[in-house]
Amino acid sequence: MSTALNIDSQVKEYKRQIINSVNNIPQDPKISKLSEKNFPISLTSPADNWKIFYYNNKIQAKALTTIIQQQDSIEDIESLLKTIVNEGCYQTSESHKLYFNDQVRKHIKKII
Repeated sequence: MSTALNIDSQVKEYKRQIINSVNNIPQDPKISKLSEKNFPISLTSPADNWKIFYYNNKIQAKALTTIIQQQDSIEDIESLLKTIVNEGCYQTSESHKLYFNDQVRKHIKKII
């Protein structure tokens, strides 16, 4: 029982460290004007939403922290981060992917 609690606390601590690092992803000043205020996310025209997600590092960081929180082990988190760095995307469902920009991918690469 003690070992299970220890592993659980290690996973929580690892998640905390990774999430803190992810939340420190800088926003490229060239594209910082592209925000939800200027380009609101639209439920009626979702085709344009990818631009807002792709170019806004803070939105990408929020999505990434949510995905990290859903992982159960350190290996799962590392695998997720390596996939994003190498492939540039995360498969959310059979037909949907979240694409991460180069700046975010480079930041993640430094973490792992």
